Amino acid sequence: MANIDITRLKPITFGDLKKAIAVIEEKKSPATVGLDVDTITFHLNVINTFLKEKRGIEKPTLGDVMTLLKYAPENISLHSFRAIVGRPDFETATKVGYKWLERELIPRLEKVEDEIVDLKGDLATYRSFYNVLTNGAKYVKWNGHGRQDLLTGQGYDIIIRIGDNAMCQKLRAAGVKVISALSCLTAAALGPWLVSNGCVLAYFGYEKEFIFAVGGDNVERPFFESDFWFDYALFDGETTREAFIKSQGRYEYWIENAPPYLQPYLYHDQQAAKLIGAKDITIYPEEPPSPPPQPPSGTVYVVEGDVGGKAIGKATGWIQIGRIKIPLVLDRIALSLYDTKFRGEARPKEKKE
Repeated sequence: MANIDITRLKPITFGDLKKAIAVIEEKKSPATVGLDVDTITFHLNVINTFLKEKRGIEKPTLGDVMTLLKYAPENISLHSFRAIVGRPDFETATKVGYKWLERELIPRLEKVEDEIVDLKGDLATYRSFYNVLTNGAKYVKWNGHGRQDLLTGQGYDIIIRIGDNAMCQKLRAAGVKVISALSCLTAAALGPWLVSNGCVLAYFGYEKEFIFAVGGDNVERPFFESDFWFDYALFDGETTREAFIKSQGRYEYWIENAPPYLQPYLYHDQQAAKLIGAKDITIYPEEPPSPPPQPPSGTVYVVEGDVGGKAIGKATGWIQIGRIKIPLVLDRIALSLYDTKFRGEARPKEKKE
């Protein structure tokens, strides 16, 4: 697959953002100090939305923005993902995601999944992903850049895109239930396309840019942990609906408890997160085996040894132990299926003349 350049927003530090605001207050363009205008505009919109919707400031000013950013360390940078554990690691954003998946998410997944295919680094490509799907998979976690119509891996190699029917059929044949994409924009169009065409049952991702801070565990954890709580809930056997609620709740916790300068971005990511498709499916633990068939109505004889052996009496009732129904006989209780067999309408062997 051809590589493409899908970078739109430029990485930026809080120091640069403060510098841009100071320039704007002087009625100059951020470009005069070497900063990307679109990137600055995006970040100011994120912060203004947060101040309006979460802090009740009807018309935020640049002064309100600077108050929020007052204690933001200037060297902390902000990144985004544009674009079956897929972990490319070819630039800053993917390297940070790579680290958090390895340290936090994969160990949790190992507790419920014996076989994990970890497509890391140069393995996070279309060809590798397509090939491993041959062996079946029910859950895919992918960390990479994206855009509305596609999800990428190492070096922007396109992994899934709208219209790739071969990949759709591969996902369906493998039995993939859920894709959880830590990526920008893919929930806007790619996720709905995958679900509506029956490629997967559910898709969790972001319909806008996923923004996160880089600068150590304290500033990175709120973003990755909030996203991972969707996956953690699935690992614990909860439904996709319950998992989404857990993730939204964790975002809400960090929106109120993270440093103020991170809160607008956490709120932005919370609102951008979407669950598309089936809301009441689970992937872990495995579905339990079907319970044994219910005994038939009518007379049931209990026999010793193999079915058809010596009858010891008619069953007058049943004792339920877990999913197993054990027959209650007139003169004894059969407590073990290892030495007592039974079946409906069993008859004692006829005596030979």
